[in-house]
Amino acid sequence: MKPLMIIVLVTALAAGAAAALHIALPKQPAQTPVPPIAWPDDSLQQVEYSVYGGMENQSLTYTLRWEDNRYTPTLTVNRMQNGEERAYTYSPAWNTMDDFEAFIAAYSPEGWADLPQSELQALDAPVSRVTLTYADGTEYTVTDDKEVDGALFRNTLCFLESYTVASQPYELTLSIPAAGEPEYELHFSAPEKVWYTAYKQQDAQGGHQEILRIYGRIPGDVLLIIDGPEGGPIQCMLRVDAGYNVTRLDQNEP
Repeated sequence: MKPLMIIVLVTALAAGAAAALHIALPKQPAQTPVPPIAWPDDSLQQVEYSVYGGMENQSLTYTLRWEDNRYTPTLTVNRMQNGEERAYTYSPAWNTMDDFEAFIAAYSPEGWADLPQSELQALDAPVSRVTLTYADGTEYTVTDDKEVDGALFRNTLCFLESYTVASQPYELTLSIPAAGEPEYELHFSAPEKVWYTAYKQQDAQGGHQEILRIYGRIPGDVLLIIDGPEGGPIQCMLRVDAGYNVTRLDQNEP
């Protein structure tokens, strides 16, 4: 009987300790749900560029849109390949949608619905279409059979396509004094054609360097003026080629 009594006693003590432990645990506070982002009604939420139909029955769509937060845009490409529709997803820079919104404003999307039909239409040619969707549900759509600047469709395609290819950026290094912080401003003559990233690295003198990488988005030439670094403003004439690579035309490196 003694072994049985010991087992019973140990079991009772363990149960009592568990009960005491349970009583001692504080209640966890209720989790407060994160409120959804309040988007301004006039903020651009989605861009869709598509080419379809024509003699070859093309089917290609680029869709740039925000995800659940304002820091994660995604770009999805849907295309027909060998009779099958395939989808590819990319993660462009966080400010891509804002840049596109500034770029497309020059084409006055609010007036697209009133544009007349173009008198010059190629028979059996595919149709290009751009659709913009805003936070309040407003949509603006235009196709290339309207009297609209043809650069709209070409530049929209380049703008989106550039994020899907491996291109070569132009790299520029700015030296920052040891006691200072990088205080400078970049001004592009055509900001829709390029975008950039910046990061720091230490140098041997105890200061640091600011590394700028400028990526191509729409082919053409862009003048870059950098205000702020010691020695006065820096000017660079850059070129974005058809493969979205960026090179510097002037040879005077800062």
